[in-house]
Amino acid sequence: MVQRHDDPATYGGTPGDPGLIGPNSVSWEINADPAAVSQAGLPAIVLDILHPSVVAGVQDLSNYRRDPFARARATLGYVLTTTFGNTEAATRLIEHVKDVRAYDIRKGRRLNRNGISTRPSKR
Repeated sequence: MVQRHDDPATYGGTPGDPGLIGPNSVSWEINADPAAVSQAGLPAIVLDILHPSVVAGVQDLSNYRRDPFARARATLGYVLTTTFGNTEAATRLIEHVKDVRAYDIRKGRRLNRNGISTRPSKR
């Protein structure tokens, strides 16, 4: 689900749509600075993977071992889309990630909001 940096479906849209965050936000200021993103991105990922549920999700749902650069592009694409993308594109991507994370690959079951397996999935 990684889009091009100039994808009109992601960064275009209705004139005046500020997206989820908006151009006057700290997120826009920081994420618009390539040096800040490149220098802060790795430490942020390291902090994320210290949480056991994040490690489990990456191991179960990611292709990072086969293609670590694809994993990095997907993460960067998520940050850029949710920061700079239009409201529809950002919301669609967030819902996609929530759907992927709501699946327990080990048990073949969907998870509820509390992370508890529910019924078998048709995935």
